Amino acid sequence: FELAGGWRVERLCGQDGSFSPGMHCAPSERWSSTTARHARADRASDLTVRGEGFSQGAFYECQLEQQCDLPPCAVVRAPAAVVSKTELQCKGVSWGGLSGQFSIAVTKSGLAVAHTEAAPALVRVMPV
Repeated sequence: FELAGGWRVERLCGQDGSFSPGMHCAPSERWSSTTARHARADRASDLTVRGEGFSQGAFYECQLEQQCDLPPCAVVRAPAAVVSKTELQCKGVSWGGLSGQFSIAVTKSGLAVAHTEAAPALVRVMPV
């Protein structure tokens, strides 16, 4: 983890993302792309995330939020295994019959891992 705010300072952050009063930590990892663009609502999907700095033994998760007009929108979560320092694999993402457009996010121990691209990563889940 690094101290949030753009400063490259080596500090230990608490599991809850706290550092000290008024200061918060953020994962130092970054992700840039995913392999998934389309999926089927009735089948589990595998999703590969590419980035940098992923650590073996850390708890990563893929979070896929359904795009909808009126929140709350559905959120699908799946644990992500570290394949290498540059790749995570979310296996068996279950859509629970949901369909539509989903935005993709990655977390480490519940804290958002920064996405390096300006455009959101999206996957379209097709109904059965």
